[in-house]
Amino acid sequence: YEYGCLAFFEAAKQLGIPTVYEIPSAAHDWYHDLLSRELSAFPDLITPWHDRTERLRHERSARRNRELALADHVIVYSSHVTESYRAQGADTSKFHEIALGSPPISTHELSQLPPLGPIKLVFAGTFG
Repeated sequence: YEYGCLAFFEAAKQLGIPTVYEIPSAAHDWYHDLLSRELSAFPDLITPWHDRTERLRHERSARRNRELALADHVIVYSSHVTESYRAQGADTSKFHEIALGSPPISTHELSQLPPLGPIKLVFAGTFG
């Protein structure tokens, strides 16, 4: 899992053991760029937690990039995650997308209208 497998991956490489890396969210620097724009627009959202994570950002990104470089396969949960890494210049040829939470979007029209009543939604976690 990200930020926790660098020593394991280094040892695995020495022993010839394949490595699989799971990345559950967008590229850290991509997310930072997005959040920075929002915080510029809404500075009241800046918290001590943000200040702490900002101080650690370069160290964390460097570690994550070293782990990614050592991975033989990378599991991500959406094309959004893949694209965020591609936008940051990562080689995404070893990425494998496994969609969570919903079937592929259908381009076919429904043969009947959905039932009336309240819409049902599934909460799948927060962003960030």
